Parts: sequence; C-alpha cells; structure tokens
Amino acid sequence: MTNCAQRSPLPDRRQPTLEWWLAVHHHRNYRNEPMNFTRHRFQVAMLCDKSPDIRIRKSTQCGVSECEIVHAVALADQGRNVFWVFPDENLRNTFAKDRLDPALHLSEYYAARVREARTRLKKGRTESDEVGLKQIASASWKLVGSNSQTSFKSYSADDAIVDEVDQCDQRNLAMLPDRFAHSEYRTLWRVGNPTTGGFGIDGLFKASDQKHWRVRCDACGLWQELNWFKQVVREIEEGQFELRDETGAVLCVKCDAPLDRLSQGEWVANYPGRDASGYHVSQLFSGSVPITEMWEAFQRGLANETELMRFYNSVLGQPYESEGAKLSPAILNRCVDSYGMASTGVNCYGGIDVGKELHYVIRHESSRVIAIGTAREFEQLDNLIMAFPGTYVIDALPETRKAREFANRHPGQVYLCTYVGTDQVKDFKVDPDEMTVKAHRTQSLDDSHSSWLRGESRLFRSAASVPDYYDQMCTPTRVFERRGETDSGRFVWHEGAQADHYRHADNYSYLAMKIVQSVGEAVLVFA
Repeated sequence: MTNCAQRSPLPDRRQPTLEWWLAVHHHRNYRNEPMNFTRHRFQVAMLCDKSPDIRIRKSTQCGVSECEIVHAVALADQGRNVFWVFPDENLRNTFAKDRLDPALHLSEYYAARVREARTRLKKGRTESDEVGLKQIASASWKLVGSNSQTSFKSYSADDAIVDEVDQCDQRNLAMLPDRFAHSEYRTLWRVGNPTTGGFGIDGLFKASDQKHWRVRCDACGLWQELNWFKQVVREIEEGQFELRDETGAVLCVKCDAPLDRLSQGEWVANYPGRDASGYHVSQLFSGSVPITEMWEAFQRGLANETELMRFYNSVLGQPYESEGAKLSPAILNRCVDSYGMASTGVNCYGGIDVGKELHYVIRHESSRVIAIGTAREFEQLDNLIMAFPGTYVIDALPETRKAREFANRHPGQVYLCTYVGTDQVKDFKVDPDEMTVKAHRTQSLDDSHSSWLRGESRLFRSAASVPDYYDQMCTPTRVFERRGETDSGRFVWHEGAQADHYRHADNYSYLAMKIVQSVGEAVLVFA
C-alpha cells in the first residue's frame, strides 16, 4: 500500500477519504472538542488508509478511539453494517456511554444521521439506541462482548472493528470472519494496548508492514524514530537512569539538539510489501501526556515490575515480557535428568487435558515427570490408571458426562476439576465427598510454573522428542491485564490461539500433588 503520511497534513488533497472529511469538519469527542491534529499528526495516515486490514498497536491516551468512531461513521454513511467487538459487555457499555453516545449527540452531522435512521425505522426515540445495537444513517452497528459466543452469531456485517484485542476472548475472535463472509467489503480494524511479545495485537502488528513514526531534527536534518531509551533517558549504572535533559526535552540521537516530538512526521514501513497495514503508536508522539509524567511512571517501574509492564504497555505502546513470564525450551532443558520415560509406576499424580485428544502428564511422588502422551478415548485412560496408580483429577468441562463416568469407574481416585476466579476461591477447594476440586486458574498455573523455574519439577531425558510437548508447555504467557483505565489490573495467563494442552495437563498433575498434601488421599488430575 502507499504510505499516506508523507510530511503533508493531507496526503492527497484531490481525493481525501470520507474519514478525513468527517474528522476535520464534523467529529466531536466526549468533551465536545474537535479532532486535534496539531497534537496527533500521526492520525492523518490512519484516517486516509484504505487498506482492508488495519492493525494498530498503541499506547493509552493517544486518541485512536476517536479514529475508530470516525471510521465507523464513515462506513455507516456508505450503508455498511459494522460488527464492533469489545473484551466484554462491561467495557462495551462503558465505551458506548462515555465515548460513543456523546459523539453521536454532540456532532450535528452525526446526530442528523441518527435521526435519519430513526425515521427510516419509524422510531420516535430521542435518547440513544440500545447499547448493543446502534442505528445510524442506513446502517447499523452491532456492539458485542468477545466473551459471549452467542454474540458472534446471527448478525451479517460488512466490516468489523476489534477494540483491545489482547483482552478479548481469542477463541471467539477466530469466528469473526464468519460475520462478514458474504459482504463485498470485509474491512477489519484491530486495535489494542499490547501485553506481551507475539500475543494479540503485537503478533498482528509484527505480521503487518510495521509502520513506525519518524520526526525530523531541525538542527541536523536527521529523520528518526522516537525511542525512550535513546532520546529521553540514559542508563548511568545498571538499573539506574536519568533524563538526558533535565527539562524533559527529547534530544536528537545524532546532535543532541531538542526535537519537537509533536512536529509533522512521516510513517515509514519496515516491510512495505506486506498487505496488512500496521501502526505503532506511542505517547512519545501522541501529545496527550507530558514527558515529566512519563518519567514518573518509568521511575515507578524501576522499583516494581508490574509498574514497569504498565509503562511499556501503556506509555510506549510496546509489549513487555519479563524473564520467566513463560516457560522456554531452555528452562525445560535445565530440568532434564538422565532417567527414561516409564511404562509403569506407583504413588503417581497425573493430569489430563480434554480436547479432541486426551493429553496426559504423569508425575512420580518426587515430582519427576515420568510419562507424557495422548489417548483418543476415555476408555483408554482406564489402562493408564492401572499402569500408574495414584491420584487423578479430570476437568469437569467440556466432557462432563464422560469425565464423571470415568471417575465413577475408578472410585476414590479421580477428581473433577473446574477453573474458577478469585471471587470463588483464592487457591483451590476440594470436596472429597463429591470428588471435585475448584482451582483458581492463575494461581494454580503460577504454582506449577514456579516449580519449573526453581528446578523442582524434573523431566525424563527424551521429553523434548515427544511431539508438541515443548511447544505446548511454552505457549501460555503470564501478562498483566487491565479492564479499562481505572482498573488496578491483575496477572493472567494467555495462550492466544495456540494449543496448550500439555501445559494444562502438567498443571493438573501438579495440582494433584497439592490435593494429596491437603486431604491425604491419592488422586489423578484431568482437564
């Protein structure tokens, strides 16, 4: 595609896009303010971009949400229905109430288009339409939460927008193309604050043409990307930083002259031949936050890893991945011993993840992993228990009936496991009578993860040759997640769209050991 932001505020004055026209002449934000391109010059390219696949990896407070609204109105003006996805209904409702409804009301042009839709549908309402369905001009917007699978059915759209990709249910996002499979348009905007490398919006951005914003130094003429660690701070000792300029100025990497970080710049693509159009947006050039405020956030991060993750994600618009945030082949290799995989054992703990196949991991009482594999039918697991007697736990979902039948065939040995949140249990809770266990998902994965980092869990020498084992063990990543600007946040484990069956089987086998320590019985763990 053609780079649309070459040093001119309007790339092609002869053929401006509808988005550009709406942004300049009609859009008003929730504070009743027009679009400010003096502070957000980088937005011009997004509003002029005609690519059908746009991916924006962004910081917070950079004005991209306003671009989404402008884009949606432009589509509605062309009679195109929009499927608009948010992480959940709460965030959808907040966005509709705080951002979308004010914009539709404060812009005279937008309000007229809403009235046009009401007349068309013979509605007499003066207030906003229902939260999940907005009618505008001759089109509609379906606003849904990604956590509801039913929301991804029965609505035919022409185009789609996904807000905060990383916080969305990745499994349901996979169904998104079905919503506009029969449309001749099928454009897709995906926007989000990144979390960890390769996941969600970062993975999408890396598969795009990867456009980065550059500004020019007036003193030496060098065009350069803005980089916190090259133009704002310097490391004086390991882990200790200071501002390169005590006033907080951004300095040229070549001549140290102050840069105007909000000056007219240009987008430059690392891979201009790729079809997907990707943008990386940082607070360094968005103009909404002063450098002094960014510096304070960075200093907090130097003393607190959670705050450092927030700085990378929210200020720089970059993914953050601390050492040990996920398992790696190197970590697993450090846990390999000289013993071989076993065919039988006693006093064992096992974990099995239920999917198209039944993935299992068996541990010995010393926490040595002694068997790894798959089974196709639940009946095959009967032989597994005979070969490795001990404690088993099986996930209650998705095959509740088959899991319960399996447990009933081996009374006293098999627990049915359900992952829950902190509002229900902080660690895990066992019901010995019902042979069930409720385990907090993040906490249980944290515990088994730590056992590998500490080297307590051990592997047989040929474990790396088991198909998919290393890949699936290394898939989940521990990331910090916030649901909105006011949310204090929490750590969660994300697997994206990649398989992680062995990792959960391993987690359940580790949970089996904890159950035995808690209730003093032998049990095997499945999911």
